[in-house]
Amino acid sequence: MKKLKGKSLFSSFSLTFRLSLGFVLLITFMLIAVGISTYIRDKNVFMEEAVNRGWTTVRTVNTFAADHLKDQHYELLNQMVNNLEEDSFVYQVSVTDINGKIVANRDKQLIGEKIGSNAVLEVMESQNKKITTIQGESGKTIAITFTSPITDTTGKTYGYFNLTADLRYVHEHLQQTAYNILLNFVLAAMAGLFLTRLIILKNVHRPVQSLLSITEKISTGDFSQQLPVATQDELGRLAQGFNTMNSHLGTLFQSIKGTVDEMNRTSMLIAKRSESSNVIEEKEKDNQNQQEKMKQINSNAKRLSRLSDKLNSLILQFKTERH
Repeated sequence: MKKLKGKSLFSSFSLTFRLSLGFVLLITFMLIAVGISTYIRDKNVFMEEAVNRGWTTVRTVNTFAADHLKDQHYELLNQMVNNLEEDSFVYQVSVTDINGKIVANRDKQLIGEKIGSNAVLEVMESQNKKITTIQGESGKTIAITFTSPITDTTGKTYGYFNLTADLRYVHEHLQQTAYNILLNFVLAAMAGLFLTRLIILKNVHRPVQSLLSITEKISTGDFSQQLPVATQDELGRLAQGFNTMNSHLGTLFQSIKGTVDEMNRTSMLIAKRSESSNVIEEKEKDNQNQQEKMKQINSNAKRLSRLSDKLNSLILQFKTERH
């Protein structure tokens, strides 16, 4: 029952509204698909860029940090750490020696302490670089930690480098992207609805309204109306076919009307002549059979006249009543 009500409610809207709604839904679906793909693409691009930037920083530091660790120039390492953390991309940097003791960190209280990072401990054990993601409360990746051994040109390890990259700028960009997508979606949907409405009103609504108006006039018996054929598309061919049908109906109606008029005149003439013959035969009383035949002719002629009147009344009713 609900399904029937829903169908009736939808069919109660005009054709132009339903066409406009269909086009807007199509545009909406396309915009949503484009927006989602754009968001996912930007997210992947920025995450890949952040990873590449992090490893580039690690490789740059490794080129000269090994010599400073070897010569125990920790002041230069601390200066390097401070310079790195001035970058908004870098959240935290620390350098440890071969035993895992912090020798360079912006927080001076941590210098000399044992590193407590699991990532550094794993790298100390495996001697392979490692990347670790840090998840926030919402489940989003808010930071990435890059951990790598510091080696010289011969491959000897002198310490370990640990860098945590802040990904807040990525999420800020993605939020701005989502906002722009939503704004463009709303504007495009409104513009699409407006333009689609105008196009449909011009190309569909007006021809259909003309067809309805002329159909109503034809229902009263006025076959002189013709639809304007402005285009050669489906609606134009429909208008041509309708005009041809209208002309044929008008011709057929005039033919029926002419036939009815001729039947009426003929029946009236037969009735008149039969009555005249009947009077003559009654006066003369020559032949009784001929008199009976003339009575039958008179009866049939009157019946034909009644049928003709009935058909004529139907034609008059068709011309005046609306269906």
